[in-house]
Amino acid sequence: LLVAACGAFMNWRTILIVMAALAFAVLMPLIVRVREEDEFVKHRTRFKKEKGYSGFLKTKRFWIIAVNIYIIPFLSTAIMLYQYLIAEGKGWDSSWVLFSFSFFAVSNGISLLLSGSLIDRFGGVKVFPYYLLPALIGFLLMGMLGDKWVFPLFYALLGTSSGMGMTIKTAVQAEIYGTTNLGEVRSYLSMIMVLGTAAGPPFLGYFIDKGVTMDYIMLSAAAMLIVTFLLSFKLKN
Repeated sequence: LLVAACGAFMNWRTILIVMAALAFAVLMPLIVRVREEDEFVKHRTRFKKEKGYSGFLKTKRFWIIAVNIYIIPFLSTAIMLYQYLIAEGKGWDSSWVLFSFSFFAVSNGISLLLSGSLIDRFGGVKVFPYYLLPALIGFLLMGMLGDKWVFPLFYALLGTSSGMGMTIKTAVQAEIYGTTNLGEVRSYLSMIMVLGTAAGPPFLGYFIDKGVTMDYIMLSAAAMLIVTFLLSFKLKN
């Protein structure tokens, strides 16, 4: 909303320069205050440590986490890229897309804050599957309803899952692998997440070009989330 408002009196190049300047002004004072701890505390883990270099790649629980980490970036990036096409098919104008997308940002920020308390109370592994539920509900609503209000609600639910997932997935990795090999584990899982963001748009674009209806695509995305949700429970075993 702020960028759109700035677009009324400055061009996009100026907006990008202003954004870069603000990022520098805000982040640099924080970065210079970061200090290494005197002692690196290794978190305990209740899971048996895998032996050998990258041994975790051969375990079932790594790929359960990987599928979970992959799904939300895969779906959300695709939806965001084609959001105007989705709105056009539903008969909504571009201003409604902009209004709806703002709900993603707000819910994402709020859920980032609230998810920390859930992790401290229940643990990352226990809440691991449940952060997918808001996005699942959102895709079901988008697939079954055509009302205008569904789009901001969808983005609010998707933002909730996205924000909670960022915190919960990090906690899960620390709980399972400790901190000894956390950097290596995170590097692989981050690569998988980036692959998800890259694969989503062409995947969705292919089915749009084939004439698949957007309602069917939304319900198919909900089915993918259901499978991932059920699979994530196996992490506790």
